[in-house]
Amino acid sequence: MICNNCNAEILTTVNFCPDCGNSVENLSKTCPNRECKCTGLPPEAVYCPECGVILIDLNTSNESENQLYNEKNTTYSRKLIQEDKDYISGESFLKKKEYQKAYTCLLISARNKNDRAMNQIGNMFQMGLYVNVDINKAIEFYIQAANLGNIESQRSLGILYSSGEFMYENYMEAYKWLKMAALQNDGLSQYAIGLCHEYGNGTYIDLGEAKKWYKLAVENGNDNANERLEKAKFWYI
Repeated sequence: MICNNCNAEILTTVNFCPDCGNSVENLSKTCPNRECKCTGLPPEAVYCPECGVILIDLNTSNESENQLYNEKNTTYSRKLIQEDKDYISGESFLKKKEYQKAYTCLLISARNKNDRAMNQIGNMFQMGLYVNVDINKAIEFYIQAANLGNIESQRSLGILYSSGEFMYENYMEAYKWLKMAALQNDGLSQYAIGLCHEYGNGTYIDLGEAKKWYKLAVENGNDNANERLEKAKFWYI
């Protein structure tokens, strides 16, 4: 697809709140801006990283509508250009498996404190995409992102410290990071916290606490927690 403003190639799509301009990653969720009163689901748009134009109508690229939107939401357009351009490009290159270009773009974005970019750089070091596998580097980027609230990095740290695949297990450290993600309603991390309390990994054994986290995990879509809840029926609490 070609940008009808500058003829550059469109790299990716973005989702945004039409009321306040906040980017929204998951189409099933409403705008994350607590001060925004919108209730509708965010529409999908195409963003041109070259000139910053946001094309709302993906089928017709209605120029007048797109122009009106960009005039009304210059702050959002400017935010995309200044903060997210490198991240959006990096994600696009990752999907195309152009890992060297992806790494370059994401690293720039990570240096600008984009936690999603930090998480992706951590993934690249963990999986050896363009760069050599370096778990210490992966952890370094995961920690930076996790401290900014990135759920995926918090979960990844918990898994790394508890799995024993790349290092000796450190269940207390695993519990710390998993708990952060669990408190943000990450179903997998809530399930893992339940296991920690059931078996005493990184924390005290508390079957009541384990059952509580399993229930929360189920509410957030984790099917494995259902099996643990079935067994919990036979616990003496």
